[in-house]
Amino acid sequence: MLLEICIDCIESALVAEQGGAHRIEICSSLSSGGTTPSLGLVRQCVQRCQIPCMVMIRPHDGGFVYSDDDIRSMLHDIDVVKELGV
Repeated sequence: MLLEICIDCIESALVAEQGGAHRIEICSSLSSGGTTPSLGLVRQCVQRCQIPCMVMIRPHDGGFVYSDDDIRSMLHDIDVVKELGV
């Protein structure tokens, strides 16, 4: 079984890795269901963790209905986090 842990700070990422997680999902605003994290946090996790990093791509909380602008933003975010090694 694959264990993926959602995290919202580098400290949680490192603890998840030490605790046996197989990968992490980097998020922001976990209390509202998760949104796209900062690029700084993504970079830290990719550089410091030895396990695979996934990223939540969600521009806002409040549901999963997205406008065309939201989708363009999400596609851009995907390109950028891929460049960071996600």
